[in-house]
Amino acid sequence: MGRCYLPEDWLLEAGVGPNDLRNPANRAGLARVARRMVEEAEPYYDSAVADIGRGVHKLGSAAWDSRVSTSRWRKVRLLLRASVLALLARTVGRWREPPPRQGLWTRSRR
Repeated sequence: MGRCYLPEDWLLEAGVGPNDLRNPANRAGLARVARRMVEEAEPYYDSAVADIGRGVHKLGSAAWDSRVSTSRWRKVRLLLRASVLALLARTVGRWREPPPRQGLWTRSRR
């Protein structure tokens, strides 16, 4: 078996053994785990990675039929949007309250 970045306890809850990921009979379970991962990650991101996660969520068990990706133009659009947001955050955003992070994991500060 290759690498697996899915939580083993989530796989087991979905009825998928960690060594049975490639078995087509487990696609529905894998789709449930993928949906759960996207839902858990949603508050953290707004990027091309999120776009891929949403694609996996939308395709469900068919997401394993081919690679889910983001087009070059979509990546450029997301990059431009993120650049504008970063610029605004560094300028206009200085006077705004930061968004709430309650319930999100935050790195401890030493």
